[in-house]
Amino acid sequence: MLAERPKKRDVKSQQNLRDKLETEVELANFPSVSTQSIVPVASVIQTGKHLASQGNYRDAIHIFNGISPPTFESLYYCGCARLELGDRIEVFNAIDNFNQALNLSPCQQDSNLYYKRAFAFQLVGRYVEAILDYTTYIEKNHHIPAHQGYLSRGLVYNDIKEYHKALDDIKFANQFCPLPSKYYLYCLGQAQFLIGQNSDAQQTFSNLAKLCKNEFNTINQSFDSFFYYGIAQYELGDYPDALKYFREALEYVQNKKHRTDTIFNIGLTAYACGDMDLAKTAFTDVIQLDENHAKAKFRLGMMLNQDDRSYNEALNLLTEAHKLAPHRSDILYERGELYYKLGQLGASIQDKRLALQLQHTEIDPSILKNQYELLKQQLLSKIKSPSTLPNVYLLFAILSEKSSMPSQNGTKKHLSNGEYRRLISYYDQAIEKDPCSLNTTYTFALRYQLHKDKKHYASAMINLDQFNDVLDKYPNIEKSWNEMLIGMTKKQNISQSGDLHSLLEMEDIKKFTQTMDEKKINDMVMTLLNSKFQEFTKINSDRNKVKLDEDSFADDQNQNRRIFYRKMRASLSHKFTAMAVTSGDDENDPLVKHDRTGTTIADGLGYIADIVGTVVPVGGELITFAAGQISNKLKDHEYGKYQTRMSHIIEDRDILELNDLARRVARELTDRYKNQLLNIASNFDSVVPTRSCCHSIFPCKNKVKPTDTATELNLIKRVTEFGIAFAIQSILNGNFSIRTTPDDLYIDLVELICRAEPTLSKKIRQRLRLKKNEIISYIPSKDNQEIFKPWYLYDFYRKPGIYLKEENETMDNQQPLPWMDVDLYGFRLGTREELNNLIEFDKKQPKKKIRKYLCCCLK
Repeated sequence: MLAERPKKRDVKSQQNLRDKLETEVELANFPSVSTQSIVPVASVIQTGKHLASQGNYRDAIHIFNGISPPTFESLYYCGCARLELGDRIEVFNAIDNFNQALNLSPCQQDSNLYYKRAFAFQLVGRYVEAILDYTTYIEKNHHIPAHQGYLSRGLVYNDIKEYHKALDDIKFANQFCPLPSKYYLYCLGQAQFLIGQNSDAQQTFSNLAKLCKNEFNTINQSFDSFFYYGIAQYELGDYPDALKYFREALEYVQNKKHRTDTIFNIGLTAYACGDMDLAKTAFTDVIQLDENHAKAKFRLGMMLNQDDRSYNEALNLLTEAHKLAPHRSDILYERGELYYKLGQLGASIQDKRLALQLQHTEIDPSILKNQYELLKQQLLSKIKSPSTLPNVYLLFAILSEKSSMPSQNGTKKHLSNGEYRRLISYYDQAIEKDPCSLNTTYTFALRYQLHKDKKHYASAMINLDQFNDVLDKYPNIEKSWNEMLIGMTKKQNISQSGDLHSLLEMEDIKKFTQTMDEKKINDMVMTLLNSKFQEFTKINSDRNKVKLDEDSFADDQNQNRRIFYRKMRASLSHKFTAMAVTSGDDENDPLVKHDRTGTTIADGLGYIADIVGTVVPVGGELITFAAGQISNKLKDHEYGKYQTRMSHIIEDRDILELNDLARRVARELTDRYKNQLLNIASNFDSVVPTRSCCHSIFPCKNKVKPTDTATELNLIKRVTEFGIAFAIQSILNGNFSIRTTPDDLYIDLVELICRAEPTLSKKIRQRLRLKKNEIISYIPSKDNQEIFKPWYLYDFYRKPGIYLKEENETMDNQQPLPWMDVDLYGFRLGTREELNNLIEFDKKQPKKKIRKYLCCCLK
């Protein structure tokens, strides 16, 4: 495992360095494990141990497997023997043996087994699980520093490029090792070099050389004396001296492993010296000694890859090396380069993509679950009075969620209803103990995600509203929220998988568990929340889009457009949510505690109920029952058409996507009706209270004037309610067709609302308390500025004419259609496509000649 010190961007040299790091962790002699086995079984186990000590591992495995029923000792020693074989399949079999042994083992006998299983995980590249098991081994031996556990864990940290953690562990191992260890010093020097402490690394290798040299010509002289002296000389740059002492070490080898390691290092040193023939010979000899030596095959394949006459042989060697060590990304990368030289571009791309994917590790969900559960129990034992620490319930909720929903292959495990309700209970307690703080914001964001994953759309939307409500009301909390996201961004590492992130997360949390106070708990919460970065970023992105929209209304003469935008966006998003809630999912059981802003979801359910023909209560706390009633109705074949029509809107959109759809509709309408919105609630004080007379052929009808308490807010709310009610009714009645792509669905919805007319059903009119002739504003007459004419609610969307904005930003007023009244309502923004659609729409309508003579009578 020796190579020329690489330059930073020398790929081949980096591979040399990796081989030096992948030092073999030698298995200790089989330690005795006490058990209450009967004498014959104990005798059989002793026979198997004796065979293993002689190197007869397969015979030993046969002996251990013959014990029935298996015992802890038989499984444990069988796994150890399988590890000695070094075959990848046998390593996986060893892991199975250790897993079975753990199920039989009393707690006090588990520590050595965790160490062995960690080593097995390390051999097959399951680094996360290896670190978890090494950590468990260290914790179970806390009374005596488990230096070998720290060393092994440090080596794994090197593999996942966590170099600072690696150096900390390896330093600790050297500090607590009872006697100076050559192997420990070598690992320390490597760790120092990787982190950039080159002078410290040279000093460490000098100390290693001195330790070895002091043993020469003494009774302590051994294979290790010459072998590690050779390694130290190589690291110090004296390659000829290194070769000399590696050859000297061959005179002292005691087993096959000593011989293969020494010859392999001779090959690496010869390669560094430029002696390619000696290097090839050495690697070939290693392969003859051990046909499963992946690193020797990889090295020889790399060398042959440089000779265009040996490409086929190189390809065979690299393929064999990959089969022996499929977790090694460097092998795949090298083979990808060779495929490129051979002109096999598809195979080259596939290997390099797989090499990148191998940087991400996965973990057995049950192992991660147990680690989180253990951490939770440790915290519970240390926190004596949870009620005095308001953020402790949030901490328990996050830990409980992680232990209940470990990821597997990138997806989350389905959460049972019992686990779901228990998590909600923790979150509820967190809100009750701390109703207005940054932790409350975290809680609402986490509850939103939890409800969304469970497909409880109403609860998800309500928690999203509450999240935004807290940030809107408390600027200081919003500032802290944004600072938290900035901090999370700095901590993200794209090379870490979710499982690796979870591992590092747990390692950090354990630092805080010695003593418990509010600051420590806050630190733990922040560490755990780092894994929620992507979800939090999506929520924040949705919020930022809304803020950007509202900023564009800052220069308006009044707040009308801002009010309309907010009402339209919020109400429409809740109506879409109501459609999702009535999807017919039997599991849909929203939990709507702490609902302050979600009542319009119940209103949306009421709209649907009115159209479907189901009588349901629609109070906020009865959302679940209302949704269930409507869902049951929709399951009837006769009513399946309603679900089909709603599915055009809902499709596979999640809550944030429905929210964004509503936002885009609201923004487009706000822009199109800018002039009209700015004039809502105008001139009420200027109107002389006289009875007007209609000059049409019909008798006059009294116009209803708003009461003195009518405000801009209420009037604009009426405008949004009317437009949304018309859209929902049209969708459910099948009077809405999608002409654009799914991404442009908002355009179809905008155009639908733009042609809103007073065709609402009686039930919906009653629900909204809409009157026949609601006036929303008074506008000076075009002919006489002292005479004010009313704007009617039902005319707001359809009556304005359309202007098109040209490229030079000029307005091009279009010829009004028959139902438009541009003298009174003016023009609003539109598109050429919309105008053409309206013209076609008008052609399909029954011709009512009387329509153009009506100004106000048929309101």
